[in-house]
Parts: sequence; structure tokens; C-alpha cells
Amino acid sequence: MLCHGVRILPSPGSPGAHFVPRRVPAAYAHGALTWRHPMISPWQHRPPWSLRTNQGRLQRRAFFSVFVEEVALNPNLLIGEAALVVMLSAIFEAFRSWLQRQVEGFGDETGREILEGLFEEVSGVGFIGLVLYFITQSGLVDTKDGLITETFETVHILLFLLVVVLLLQSAAVLVVTREVSKRWDEYERTRAFGSSPNSLESRFVNAGYLKRVPKEATPPQVELVSQKPFKYGDNVVERLAFSEGLQSETTASGTLHKLVRWRAIREEFLLQTRSANQEGSLSYFFNFNLYLSNQLGRTVNKLIKVDITIWLVTLVLLVPVIYVCSSFTLSTALVVQCTFAWALLAAAGVICVSLEEDLYTLTPQVPQDVIKTLRFFASTETNGQVVPSMSGADQRPQQELVEPPFLRSVDTSAGSSWLPYEAACRFISFFQALSVTALIVTGINEPLTSSSDVIVYCLAWAEWPLMLFLVVPRLIRRLTMRSSIEGKKDLDLVRRVMLQMKEGAVRDCARLVLMVDSERLAAKQQAKWTVPSAWTESLANASFERGEARFQELRQSDQLEIWKIFASWDLNNDGFIDIQEFATKLSSVGFPHPVDESAKNLLRLVDNDGSRVLDWRRFRAMVALTTEDVSNQRRVMAFNQFFQIINADQDELITVAELASWSQLNGIGMVEDDFANLVYSHFGRVKLSLNETEFAEWVQANGTSRNVVD
Repeated sequence: MLCHGVRILPSPGSPGAHFVPRRVPAAYAHGALTWRHPMISPWQHRPPWSLRTNQGRLQRRAFFSVFVEEVALNPNLLIGEAALVVMLSAIFEAFRSWLQRQVEGFGDETGREILEGLFEEVSGVGFIGLVLYFITQSGLVDTKDGLITETFETVHILLFLLVVVLLLQSAAVLVVTREVSKRWDEYERTRAFGSSPNSLESRFVNAGYLKRVPKEATPPQVELVSQKPFKYGDNVVERLAFSEGLQSETTASGTLHKLVRWRAIREEFLLQTRSANQEGSLSYFFNFNLYLSNQLGRTVNKLIKVDITIWLVTLVLLVPVIYVCSSFTLSTALVVQCTFAWALLAAAGVICVSLEEDLYTLTPQVPQDVIKTLRFFASTETNGQVVPSMSGADQRPQQELVEPPFLRSVDTSAGSSWLPYEAACRFISFFQALSVTALIVTGINEPLTSSSDVIVYCLAWAEWPLMLFLVVPRLIRRLTMRSSIEGKKDLDLVRRVMLQMKEGAVRDCARLVLMVDSERLAAKQQAKWTVPSAWTESLANASFERGEARFQELRQSDQLEIWKIFASWDLNNDGFIDIQEFATKLSSVGFPHPVDESAKNLLRLVDNDGSRVLDWRRFRAMVALTTEDVSNQRRVMAFNQFFQIINADQDELITVAELASWSQLNGIGMVEDDFANLVYSHFGRVKLSLNETEFAEWVQANGTSRNVVD
């Protein structure tokens, strides 16, 4: 065989064995040094280190001398190997940094936690490699025949390959969790009433549960009439069919039944958590999707982490099986691998069905009359905003959130505990990685000569994507929902979510201030879009296209916040904001000057069809044009003007009491404690008042300061 430039024939230590070095350094050729190669048999030369018994004591030669001799023997090769390792390490670090920036760019806390857990596993394998190198090179074990060394290297490579597979699985799970979080965000933003196609009312109408009957009134209105009762399903087959979208009620953002169940769980969570937390109106500044997304990150981290228990149980269960399978032929081994892979998929499917039934047991039952369900859901919509609509306006609730009778009998202790589910899923995840690793090793080491072997091998591989993209999303979604229903709620996380929502309210106000300030500056400079006679639809269309392009460059979290502003401004949930609605919202900040003209100018900037209304695309283009790429100096000036708006007594300081008074006066709803917590979160100390500079710094930190032009 060929080892480090030496060919040994026929085998080390056998008669007739000789060596022919490819290159011997000059120092060795002239006899200045005695050349020895680490792989030469002890019958030829004394090995670089040896184990000899001298009165019961073990003497070892320093293993670093081997490294010195190899450098002297072939320095170019070793330097090249070192350079390659450094280069690969740099590539890996660059990839990790890029991945972290991408995750941070999406504002994805869940993804960040998953990446941290993953790279911990990679670091663990690197440490294992260092230990194995020390063991094989330091003389702790006898490796003179090379078998143990090769075995250790093989084990290390297999472990590293296993971690690479876990890395790939985790990357897929990261994509899946983002999709799950998006789906939950759609559920959170879905309004109960309204003519918008995305409202629950419209979905019930499309599914045949409701009918809109026109009423003779001015302006025209409609009356909602129930057509058939709503139920989750009478048996497990019906419930699974509804949950998986196999019935006619499938909607663009998921099945109607899945959406209703999610909202029912949300209402129960809000009621129970508000009671435990003793907060007045929890729904006003609480986002259930944000809470679940944080819980989702915890669930995924538990599933991808491999602890000592999993390793030990795997050794106990699989080592005997692997020992037995080692005597199988290739065809038999492939059949075993394929069977094992699909058995994992079947086990995961059984857990999915069991989790679905547990969720059904714990999900609050809603009235069969969907109008009553809509009324209750409308009372806790995002930010607590219940606004009249042309559609079903007389059927909307006007009272504060109360506990309805159909939620009082829910027993959250029913069903199986979620902890066995979690443990089973962790083992399935690890066994799946082992299965894929075994398939890779088989494909590399064993040539597949027969067509039947190729078919079985491909069939075994086909299970992996089904597991990752079909079963795993359902597992993590249901595990997260199950853990959020059962047991004590995480009140600390609830408070953190509420704090983030309040920071979002500050960001919304900052965007409004920047929008109006940009319009005032443009009007002062007599920009064309502030002069009706100088602005045409073609110019508006070009401006709209620039705004659209700029919006697409924003972080996903910023895009989502802008969408939430639009959704809260769309008072009748019809997908449009007219000039009156727009001016009303701009005036909510409390500007001392009239904002009607500002509203007209801002709408004109992107009014590319002359309709004089804002839809979602024109709104986002307008916000991107007027609030992004604003210089830091201009932002500070705008926020200083904001300071003067809130500063009621016109002194040099704004107190948290003044902030709360301004908030209540303009319908934002935040109190003194809310502002005190936000100020403390930024400055790291208690501050009951802010000067103009501190206020501008605080608003900019909480506001749209991510895309600043110096």
C-alpha cells in the first residue's frame, strides 16, 4: 500500500519487505541524521515511538518528533495540507457568518438559536477529532500495526459525516420553521369580519357556512346568515381530512378548520394568561404568533440537540443490530437500510396522528353558529382593534373581552403528556441522521452493480425528503402548540412579547413622523409630487416602481411591520385606504399643523392610476420612499420635532407621564409603566424623563434606524 510516499512490499514486517522513499532530505542522505519513517516495520528500523517494558514501566517517545520528521521529509506536502485546512476553515467561517447575517436580516430569533445549537455540535466533533489524534499519536495505545489508527480515523470521519447530515437536516428544519411561522402570522393577521378575501367572514362564505344577504340601507350593507353548522369533525378520519386540506374548505393560507382551531387556542391562551398575569387587556399588546415562534425555536432546539442519553441509547439499541448486519450481503443490507428508513417515517406519522388527536382533545370547542364564533374572535384581534365594517357591521362585538361559556369546560390536563412525544421525536431525528449517514457510506464504499440494489438504494433515499418536508413541519407545529396548551404558560415570555409589541408601536409612530417630515421638506422645496399641476401618472408610476424596488430590499421583519401598519389602517378590511382614513391616521400622532394636505401629497407620490386610494402595493412603495434612506441628520431633526409635539409643558424634558398622556390622547393605549420599561430596556437604567437628545436617540433606536444614510 502507499503511505506518506513510501511503498512497502509485500507487507510491513514480512520477509523481503523493503522501502523506497520518494524523496529523502539532504541531511539524511549525507548521514547527518538517521532517516526513519513512521510506517516502517520495527523489523526494519526502530519506530518513531515504541512501547517497551522496563521493570514494569512504560516508556514513550514524544510524538511531536514524528511531526518534525515528516516536515523534514516532505515540507511542501505538509505546508500545502496546512494551507488547505486553513482555507477550508476560512470558507466554513465565512459560510457561518453569512448564514448568521441572513438569519439576523430576517429578524429570525428561532433561526439564530438553531444555528447556535448546530455549531456547538460541529465544535464537539472537532474536539473529538483532537482527542483521537492525541490517542493515536501519543502512545497511549499500541498502534504499531496501524489498525487502531485507521479505525480511529474512520470513526472520526463517520462522526463528522453524521454531524454534516445533522447540519443539513437542521438547515431544512430552519426553512420549515420559517414557513410555519409565516403561516401562524397569517392566522394572527386574519380579521374576523370584512369583505376582504382573506377575512374569516369571506372564507366562511366561500366554504358555504355563511351567506351575505344585501340590506336596503344607505350606505349599502349586507346581513350575514348562517347556512350550516361548523364542526371540527365527527371522527379521526374527518378531522385529519380537514386538517390536511383534503376537504373543500381549503384556503389560500391553510385549511379553514386549521385556522379556526388555531384562533380558538389563541383565545383560550389569552383568557388564561390574562387571568394568571392579572393584566388588564392582554390582547391589546400581545401577539400570539410571536409567542409561538419563540416556543417553536425552543422545540426545534430540543429536537436537534444530541445529548449523552441519545448516544448511550443508540449504542445499546443499534450496536447489536449493526454487528448482526455486518455479515449480510450488500443486497440484504440495503433492504435492511430501506426498511429502517421507512419504519422511521411510519413512526413519525403515527406520532403526528396522535398529536393531532391530542390537540383536538385540548382545543376549545367553538359554537356551531359561525356568526357567534366571528363575534368572539373579533374581540381579540391584533392590537385589540375592533372597527366597524360595511360587511356584518351590526354583528360585531362592542364589549371588552369576556370568557364565553364554550371555553370554560376545556380540560388542559387531558390527553397524553407532551414530554414522551418530544423524546420520541428526538430519537427519530437522530436515527434519521444515522440512516442517511449509512446510506452515504454504503454508496461510497460499495458499488451497486444490480438494478435491484439501485432501486432499493434509491427507495431508501426517497424517505428522507418526505420526512423533512412533509412530516417534520407537522411534528414541530403540533409539538409547539401542544406545549403551549398544556401546563403553565411562560409569563416571562409573554411579557417580552408584549414589550416587543410596544416597541413596534414606537416604530410605527417613528415611521409616521418620518413620512410627514419627508412631505413637509418636499413641499418646502416645491418638489414636483407636491404640486398637482406638475405631477403626472407616468411620473407617479416611475416613483411607484422605485418605491416597490426599495421595499423589496428591506429586511423581512421591516416588511412585515409595514404590512401591519397597512392592515391596522384598513378600517373596513376591504384592501384599500382612502384619503380620509389616511389623514385620520396621520393626525393620530398629534401634529400641530393640519395633515390633510400632507396626506394628499403622499398619496399623489404613488398614485399611478389616478384612483386616489392606497392599496397594499402603493402603500408599501410610499412608506419605503419616505422613511428609508433618510439621512441620520434628517432623522434626528424629525424626532426633535416629535419631541416638541409630546412635550406638553414645553420645558427641556419629557417625562414618562407626558408620554403616557400623549399615547392615551392619540389612541395608542400605552401607560406610564410601558414607556418606563421601554426606556429602561434601551438605556439600561431607570429614567423617568428624557431630554431632546436622549429622546431622539431612544426613538431612533426603537424606530426605523436600520437603513440609515450618513
